[in-house]
Amino acid sequence: MNGILDQLLVVTVIVVCLSYAVLTLGPRSLRRSLAQRLLRWLARAPRAFRRPALVARLERVGVASACGGCDSCGDAKTPAPDSREVKIPVATIGRRR
Repeated sequence: MNGILDQLLVVTVIVVCLSYAVLTLGPRSLRRSLAQRLLRWLARAPRAFRRPALVARLERVGVASACGGCDSCGDAKTPAPDSREVKIPVATIGRRR
């Protein structure tokens, strides 16, 4: 019995890791469609399985219209790039001795 539980735990960890990798590295449309499916499942789930924080997070993922990553690349609230950046030509950089 203990061997079965060990194998079940290992399989569960592998499935969670693979799911995370697919969702992180996969296309954004996959993330959105999965979020919409989970929202539909949570709507039909019994009250004990509903989590308001999870529902709110899934709604943000499913409705987000940004290109990816930070979800704020299209906002007008984001500040302009810093104009005080110093640019040094590569040719003027000397080698360390």
